Amino acid sequence: MTTKSKHIESILKSCSFVKSVLPVETNIVIFTLQDGFKTETILNHLSKNNILAFATGPDTIRFVTHLDISDTMLYDIDKVLKTFN
Repeated sequence: MTTKSKHIESILKSCSFVKSVLPVETNIVIFTLQDGFKTETILNHLSKNNILAFATGPDTIRFVTHLDISDTMLYDIDKVLKTFN
């Protein structure tokens, strides 16, 4: 498990559009959206902000962190995700 993926997990848990986050045990973060939110909307917004993720189901999104992710990148992820709240 990486500290960076745990940080993203904690960010997601505070987002109003997130229904649930699977427990993070590796560098993979998977979360489910609340009803009324579309994966394509979230993914497009992330992509426009240079954050890559992909849908693993109709209401599920997956992030995979890399060991070279920087603190600045984590801050950017936090900032972008909170724009949905």
